[in-house]
Amino acid sequence: LVLLVTVLALNLSSAQITKTVDTMSDEITFTTSNHITGSDSTFNSRSFVMYLSLKADGDSAEIQGLAVIIEGLSCVESVEAIILLEDGNKLKMTSWNKFNCKGYAFFDITDKDINMLSNSPVSKVKFTNGRNYRTILSATSKKQSTVFVKNISDIKNNFYKTVTE
Repeated sequence: LVLLVTVLALNLSSAQITKTVDTMSDEITFTTSNHITGSDSTFNSRSFVMYLSLKADGDSAEIQGLAVIIEGLSCVESVEAIILLEDGNKLKMTSWNKFNCKGYAFFDITDKDINMLSNSPVSKVKFTNGRNYRTILSATSKKQSTVFVKNISDIKNNFYKTVTE
């Protein structure tokens, strides 16, 4: 029994998805604590943070898309993303949000994209600003390469850390 409690405690502490329940409004939100970061080896001032955008579907999380915050590409618009996976597959997409100078780029992803991200680690990422065609090209670290594989597995298995506000 002690071993089972210890294993469960270790598993709960490793949850990368947080389910937040607002006790006043009954609103449920989901966030990820892990993300992929990178910087361009040629242009050190160019960097990004990429994570899964989630929404509540009842008591479960649903993947809404990818969210990226980009620095060093000036104002962004129609950002093209190419995500190379370790198995050789590539995801290519263009951001749907409007021109902005905060570096925000939001991408819709399909069930096929989610399936690919759940089965193979991310190897490299390239972002191209559709406004001025400046790019960021970055390889992912071994630790960060599996972030989406783990996040998607946790979502499919409803494995969340729950916080009540």
